[in-house]
Amino acid sequence: MTTTTAPRYDRVAVTLHWLMAVCIIGMILLGFFWEDIGQRDLKIFAINFHKSLGMTLLVLTLIRIYWRLRHRPPALPEAIPALERKAARAAHGLLYAFMLAMPISGWLYVSALQKYPTVYFGLFTIPHIPMPVAGDALKPVKQFFYETHELLSYGLIALLVLHVLAALKHHFFDKNDVLKRMLP
Repeated sequence: MTTTTAPRYDRVAVTLHWLMAVCIIGMILLGFFWEDIGQRDLKIFAINFHKSLGMTLLVLTLIRIYWRLRHRPPALPEAIPALERKAARAAHGLLYAFMLAMPISGWLYVSALQKYPTVYFGLFTIPHIPMPVAGDALKPVKQFFYETHELLSYGLIALLVLHVLAALKHHFFDKNDVLKRMLP
């Protein structure tokens, strides 16, 4: 494991963070607003783009977890209370869990639908995850994965708001460099 005493995250961590932040915000917006897209072809494009980007985020999350395990983040300033440090670790752990669960739950939902292939950015088809049931028994499974994906999105939004507010608190109220460590 690489240990760093640098006051900032390395370039790879910063790049992954901001690339994923932009993609996740875009995914959330697209997920909430594609019902408002009137034109059928544009709506199908938006859904396929959402699914492709979701699979990309799943891979990026796995890369990011691998990177994080191999490269220690910079230590938090000593002035941050122990309870706040624990809350930060818990929030980051939850963010990673949600970043994994969101695309997996979406993939499970699409797989349970069994009728719309995921064509990754028009390049190749991502296979569906096999379902243990079929026919009418699949209806509650579809509903479960749909609701799970939707609830996870609300949870992720709440965590992202908390994450942003915590970063702003550190910057504007605590006047420490926690936010600056992750800026490009």
